Amino acid sequence: MPQTSEAAEAGPKEEELRPVRALGGIRPPRLLKKVEAVYPAEARKAGIEGYVILEVTTDSRGRVVNVKVLRSLQGCDEAAMDAVRQYLYEPVLVRGKARGVIFSTTVFFKKT
Repeated sequence: MPQTSEAAEAGPKEEELRPVRALGGIRPPRLLKKVEAVYPAEARKAGIEGYVILEVTTDSRGRVVNVKVLRSLQGCDEAAMDAVRQYLYEPVLVRGKARGVIFSTTVFFKKT
């Protein structure tokens, strides 16, 4: 009779809990709630326009749990990260189970 470890009986395997990258057949999750970034006054005054690219990690419920800057825009990174931390995404199913996902998103800053 095969032996089973207590860890295996306790719940999902560690790899099932880790977020997966949005690559190949795994698509980035659908955005359900977006919060507009606050354009920093100093950046606006200086005429800085452009975008911040962020790497986002969600949990299995679609909540943002980690944000990292991949492409910076002078004076706007924190504003972009603050907004994205408030986003909510649709959970992603991998083999029928909700998983966290790692993907990139872009926040634009443009004077209007």
